[in-house]
Amino acid sequence: MSTVMLKCPEGHLNPSDWDFCGECGSPLERDPSSPADKWSRKVWAIIGVSLIAVIVISISIVALLNRGDDSGTSARSSTDDVTVDGAAVLDWWQGARKPFVALQDSLDDAQRALIDADRTAMQHACQQMHDAAAVDLPAHLPAPAHELTSELTAAVTDAHDASHMCMSVLEGSSNSYDGEFPVNLKQAEKHLAAAEELILQVNTTSP
Repeated sequence: MSTVMLKCPEGHLNPSDWDFCGECGSPLERDPSSPADKWSRKVWAIIGVSLIAVIVISISIVALLNRGDDSGTSARSSTDDVTVDGAAVLDWWQGARKPFVALQDSLDDAQRALIDADRTAMQHACQQMHDAAAVDLPAHLPAPAHELTSELTAAVTDAHDASHMCMSVLEGSSNSYDGEFPVNLKQAEKHLAAAEELILQVNTTSP
């Protein structure tokens, strides 16, 4: 079998596996069409493609596994949270229901007394409103659900402010609070209604 020799630019013959001429040191240029070079290029091309394929497949597998774990964990967490929150809200409601209803009743009574211009009824309603908004219902806050806590906190704040306006007028204050008082009553009612809707949703979805 004949050995392939390479010529340097000066015409010196060198073995094909040399990179520089043994006589003059010039770089040896290989024929890109030679079988050895073709085979070398083909081998490296195959290796490169194989490595890329392995990397892509590995990344895809890891992504799928992570997505599966995340979705499963999210689904379980969501389900567990709903179940725990629902049970906690129902348990909380057992104690909070009485002051909640008392605050609702005091708001209704205050609006009725305002329409009837009944001083005695207004005094009773405002005192009940104050006790429910300042002491009784806040004793059950925060609620187990964030949104429920927000609505109830807003309700007791508006009702507490309204009760002080009312009692101030009854005690002879020169400020009548004609505009602020009914607005606070309506706002407190609105937040209580939203809170009640959230509680009803829990009641209907809980097992």
